[in-house]
Amino acid sequence: MERGEVEMNPQQQKAAAKKRAYSISRGKYLQANPVCEIQSPVCTNRATEISHITGRARGGADTPDNYEAACHSCGQYVEHNKTWSLENGHHRHSWS
Repeated sequence: MERGEVEMNPQQQKAAAKKRAYSISRGKYLQANPVCEIQSPVCTNRATEISHITGRARGGADTPDNYEAACHSCGQYVEHNKTWSLENGHHRHSWS
């Protein structure tokens, strides 16, 4: 172990590996999809983040088939305008 490194238990190692894999997948998706795919009324057009079509809390996967490239404005718009989001296909499950 190198100086400054913290030893992780198996659960922490698994979580760190999952986070690294998501970061790589997210970066590749944004590189391939640089334009916001949501295009809400407040869109700034340049994708800077990933929106999950089916939220992770609802069982959505961290995989490209569940991603939408989003500008920050659209990411926020989708979260705060549920009816618009559902009507325009930006979420597969309604909120509870």
